[in-house]
Amino acid sequence: HDYFQCQGFTSAHYCCDGPSSSRTSFPCSERTCGACVLKNMQEERPPFDQCGEEVQVWSQYDVETAEEWFLPQHFALGLLHQAYPNATWIFNTRGSSREWAESIFHWHSMTRRFFKSYNLPLDPPEALSEAPDPSAKVTPEEIEEDMNRQLEARVYNQTEHLRKLALLQRIHENHTATIYQWARSFPSHPFLYINVDDEYSARRTLDSAFGFVAKKCEWTFQSPTEDWRNFSLPFDTTA
Repeated sequence: HDYFQCQGFTSAHYCCDGPSSSRTSFPCSERTCGACVLKNMQEERPPFDQCGEEVQVWSQYDVETAEEWFLPQHFALGLLHQAYPNATWIFNTRGSSREWAESIFHWHSMTRRFFKSYNLPLDPPEALSEAPDPSAKVTPEEIEEDMNRQLEARVYNQTEHLRKLALLQRIHENHTATIYQWARSFPSHPFLYINVDDEYSARRTLDSAFGFVAKKCEWTFQSPTEDWRNFSLPFDTTA
């Protein structure tokens, strides 16, 4: 997003709030790009119709609304091709599916949304239990204690970590194979493959593909931090 703006392109990343807003992450001032894309698809209009004035680059438009959470760039490829048959697609990759999985795994909410989108089990079968008795009397303290106990068991369960990482790797590999097949089947789209962990190569590829002045603008990628436990534990019902 920043790279293309530096090059003079109009770019939208996550938020589609209009030209007066520069927000690129939650919370958006008005709406996410994904919400706009979903509405257009539901009304059978081009996905980016009226999502932004003269936007040339769409760098994140995951649909994450109260209705749906899915990835148009995986599950709606046909609609994107139909509306924009000659658009250039940039496919960001990591060094390996394992690296991508470990990056995503640091964000529990992201892991949950990916699993839901791909219809994968977030919890292992043995963790599923019958619904609690609605007539049982349970104190707030007991609820808090049980929630913390269950979350700690999942956070520090190495077997569960490996299970989820394996499923996330499967998601990455499935998406990569889908995109590669799509690129071969629809050659009208110029495809650029960018390894986000190699900033020099990524910038050189983009500069060359779009005819930009070499080294004019920096291209950087910031991996998620590992501080996710700080806002996952513990639950506090007294706050």
